Amino acid sequence: MKSYQSAIKLGIIWAGISIVTTLLLYLLGMMENVMAAILIFCFGIYMMYRAGTEKRDELGGYISWKLALTPIWLCAVVSSFFTSFFNWILVKFIDPGLQEKQREQAIKMIESMRSWMGDAAAEEQLAQLEIQNFAAFSNYIMMFLWSMIIFFIIACIVAAVVKKNDPKELFSKY
Repeated sequence: MKSYQSAIKLGIIWAGISIVTTLLLYLLGMMENVMAAILIFCFGIYMMYRAGTEKRDELGGYISWKLALTPIWLCAVVSSFFTSFFNWILVKFIDPGLQEKQREQAIKMIESMRSWMGDAAAEEQLAQLEIQNFAAFSNYIMMFLWSMIIFFIIACIVAAVVKKNDPKELFSKY
């Protein structure tokens, strides 16, 4: 793990900024701020890029896609772990009333998609929302796992950008 210390550090920084931003938005009553979510997401991609370039610099300026992928994805895993855990604590212990706000937002979203989904499917989704526990730890584990899949795809793209082949190795094959 010592060789990935920089990626872990960058993941913790990303998580810290995400948590502080979430707390500020919560205190200001702006939890649904889409622009803040987009900015945090872009900041996260930047941190993933930095994790890859720092590893590339550590290896002498050249890195393969495969070697770049590990620290980039590890940065995202660390950040997602801490932010998911914090969000669970926020909804479960700090403000359990957020569960009802999440339920109301989900109802609005389903109602806005009713014509697209159909009445039967919309009613089924609304019935499921009534019994769903938004603060269940299993929900946050599932969100964490889905974020790992999404961040893996993003990490693959960022690793392709970060990779830099050593020209000596390219010509040594011929």
